[in-house]
Amino acid sequence: MSAWRWFQLVSVLLVGLVGTLFTVQNSSRTSDLSLDLWFAAWHLQAPAPLPVLLWVAFAVGLLVGVIGMVVGRRSSAAAPAYGGSPAWAPPPPASAPPSGGRKDDDWT
Repeated sequence: MSAWRWFQLVSVLLVGLVGTLFTVQNSSRTSDLSLDLWFAAWHLQAPAPLPVLLWVAFAVGLLVGVIGMVVGRRSSAAAPAYGGSPAWAPPPPASAPPSGGRKDDDWT
């Protein structure tokens, strides 16, 4: 096994250990959640445990990231190669001097 694989394995184990410790140490802590949107409001009937909130937020973030990655790869795979379509072609070069401006400007 390469050094990179060992590093990945140790990193995953450390993150898992920290997550487990957080869950065990904070299992009795709860949070009273509510959402007020000025035109409607919601309030949980029972307080939610903090570890559950953490892991649900982590799972939702992971899911959104994976969906974004899949959609991004599929859309880039379906797009034609650069210059393959007139819609994706770069604009024609302008007839400007090599400096990009007038000969008497102070930028060159």
